[in-house]
Amino acid sequence: KHAFLPRLQERGLQCVAGGANFYLLKLGKDAAAFCDHLRLNKILVRNISRGESAEASVLYGCVRVGVGSEAENEMLLSAIDSFVIAGAAATPAS
Repeated sequence: KHAFLPRLQERGLQCVAGGANFYLLKLGKDAAAFCDHLRLNKILVRNISRGESAEASVLYGCVRVGVGSEAENEMLLSAIDSFVIAGAAATPAS
């Protein structure tokens, strides 16, 4: 799990490590579009975003991503890369 964190961060993602085998990615206003993009790539994540802004909720723009096998993690990274390339930049929550 800990070896996967730098690979997420080098893509410009703000990550919070969970106690189990997951991370919270802070995607701000792009959270729903990110989840839709991953679902189209047959990758299931959980949109746990709450509130209308980062000031309203600490979970604003957060997506829960599980750490899987090496092959699953590579699929996730590839989908993240294609999401960023498609123009919906993974930007820090604001």
